Amino acid sequence: MVTVAVAVILMSVAAPAMQSFVAARAASGAADDLWQALRLARSESLKRLAPVTICATNDPNAASPNCHGSDWKSGWLIFVDNDRDVDVGAHEVVLRVGSPTSKVGGLAEDSATAAVTFEANGLAGGVMKFTVTPRVADTSSSTYTSNVRHVCVTVAGQIQVKKGSGNIC
Repeated sequence: MVTVAVAVILMSVAAPAMQSFVAARAASGAADDLWQALRLARSESLKRLAPVTICATNDPNAASPNCHGSDWKSGWLIFVDNDRDVDVGAHEVVLRVGSPTSKVGGLAEDSATAAVTFEANGLAGGVMKFTVTPRVADTSSSTYTSNVRHVCVTVAGQIQVKKGSGNIC
């Protein structure tokens, strides 16, 4: 009985720390997935000497996914955008379709931009800042604020992941 009591006490102490760890890993993993997708889009634009677009898609699992969406948490689409119309045409190659883990609280582009095109020289069509938030009940807790991730894209095509709440890009 003493062993069971000690085990219960240890688990009650460890459970909050484990929840914080899981929330941190999920947010970090989702930010890394998005960072890798953005890096792929940029590197493919340089390799192919053609514009490559990454855009939000509402249904990444569709037979023919498209850019008709603004919810980055649903997923994204990377494709060679020869005509720069931010829409997958008949002769445009889809490079990758991705979706973040469902274990994050949120993933959004801060200015509600639904797409960015990397030109053949690797420059981005605009500045973007994505915010990835952990899934926690109390958004004022230190678990939330210390585990928010920002994925920043500059016009020069530089892509970084930064940690912490606030406007840090």
